Amino acid sequence: MFKVVLFFCGVIAFLLFATISGGEVISSKPDSFYTTKDFSKKAGKCVLDESSDSCASIDISYPHFLLDLGSSSADQLNKFLQEKLIVYLAYDDTKFSGVKAFAEGFIADYLELTKDDVGDSGSWQFSKKIRVIYRNEALLTLRDEEDGYTGGAHGFSKVTWLSLDLNNGKPLKIDDILVKNSEKKMLDIADKEFRQLRDLTHNVSLEAAGYDFPNNTFTLSDNFAVVKKGLIFYYNSYDIAAYVYGPTELFIPFDKLDGVLSMQRIGL
Repeated sequence: MFKVVLFFCGVIAFLLFATISGGEVISSKPDSFYTTKDFSKKAGKCVLDESSDSCASIDISYPHFLLDLGSSSADQLNKFLQEKLIVYLAYDDTKFSGVKAFAEGFIADYLELTKDDVGDSGSWQFSKKIRVIYRNEALLTLRDEEDGYTGGAHGFSKVTWLSLDLNNGKPLKIDDILVKNSEKKMLDIADKEFRQLRDLTHNVSLEAAGYDFPNNTFTLSDNFAVVKKGLIFYYNSYDIAAYVYGPTELFIPFDKLDGVLSMQRIGL
């Protein structure tokens, strides 16, 4: 893997200064408790020549909270987004949190990779969209979708769901919202729903069907959230199957989870 250079000198410093463009704008259609911010930046030869194939481009869209929600202040929620969700992990495992640091880390990787290229060196692209999906008095649900390309046979994509507990500002875990001793029932319901979604009978081996669950036993994804009418469990590509299978979004309506969920805990 290529390493990120955390300081620049000579040509690299000049290149970083001369070829970066972009900025942040605020959506003209804010919600009552948040507005949407859009950030974009480009670096490379495309800044001066839009037809160039040598380019790193970034587009990030995310909510900026204006009001306190429950016991969570707007500042607390905005800090969580910047420090926990808008994070770029560089090739040397350096973490860059926040929109501007994220962009700088991404661009630094690109410039370091392509600094010795004479001709067009190919493009990198990254898009990240964080959306407010659902809110009630107890929680706030966000969907974080990212995709891009940094070379190789194909691009990458990832979706992260989470519900923030508005009492403490922390992401909910499935155990936080289950009725005591209902873990097995929850798992059985989800297993049945997964098999129906993927057209698998109850006696078909998950492994034989191409799925890679631990010990050939269905497990719940930690990537989950509470939405208006039920729960979503999301498995990204490679989580439980080969890339060609694509992601799996498993939705389980509340009416199938009677006696399993603490409805008061999730604000219902």
